[in-house]
Amino acid sequence: ALLLSGIGDVLQATPMLRILRRKFPGAKITGLVMYGSAAEILRNNLDLDELIHFNFLREGHFQSLRFVLKLRQRNFDVCILAYPANRWQYNLISFLIGTRLRIAHRYDIKRLTSLSSLQSKRLPIDFYRHTIDENVKLLELMGIHEKQYDRSLHFPLRSEHHTTAEQFI
Repeated sequence: ALLLSGIGDVLQATPMLRILRRKFPGAKITGLVMYGSAAEILRNNLDLDELIHFNFLREGHFQSLRFVLKLRQRNFDVCILAYPANRWQYNLISFLIGTRLRIAHRYDIKRLTSLSSLQSKRLPIDFYRHTIDENVKLLELMGIHEKQYDRSLHFPLRSEHHTTAEQFI
């Protein structure tokens, strides 16, 4: 799963990750994040087998391309680009990773410049649907149709987080 947005959007993708884990318990689920804060949020998430943090903004174009081409060698099966992702960089990263099944949203705004046409399956956005539901709806492009699901955000804390908070208070 490409979780390249900020912490709020990454948190709102955790119900989707939970469904993926439940539907594919033996699959290796990898999350790619760009921001350190997003990595911290997902660090203890049991729905992910692997978390990769790469700061595309800081590393620049050459190092980013090199990194993505290295990911391509891992032969991932599916790439899900979590909502929102109407940036050409996100769509290009998804494409360059090289999976056959690349799932994202179809955006009417910046339709050509966002490069969202590089995705193999796209879901139209419903602006009346919550971000959590937009992410879960993406799973329909994989044949997963969830009518009812746990919409709670998953943010596991370690015992030292509780200790630090108690000391702070």
